[in-house]
Amino acid sequence: MKVGHKLLKLFDPDIIASTREHMHRALHPISARKIHVELERDKSWNALRQKYPRGVKEVHRFGDTKFWIKRNVERAQDLSLDRGPRRYILDLGCGPGYFIYVAQKLGPQRRRPRYR
Repeated sequence: MKVGHKLLKLFDPDIIASTREHMHRALHPISARKIHVELERDKSWNALRQKYPRGVKEVHRFGDTKFWIKRNVERAQDLSLDRGPRRYILDLGCGPGYFIYVAQKLGPQRRRPRYR
């Protein structure tokens, strides 16, 4: 084991950025569970579930709402959407919209129209 190489890895900018993101999430937790419960109670979400019933694998790739809400809360925190100035968000329609839903819940974001 080369000690010099290991020490250099400690000061790698990517490692420092990742550590900062993890520290922010730990110090400023956001309840993905609360956002998930709000989504499950949303009437428009029920309408989508009726339109696309379970059973079609391609349609339900994003069906695990608990997982995707948690993942997108982390992404939003990494982008500092839970703090700082308002930002514009362009949703290009690459999924069912979990990210934009989480961004709306975290604060007043400026939204742009969705293009599909």
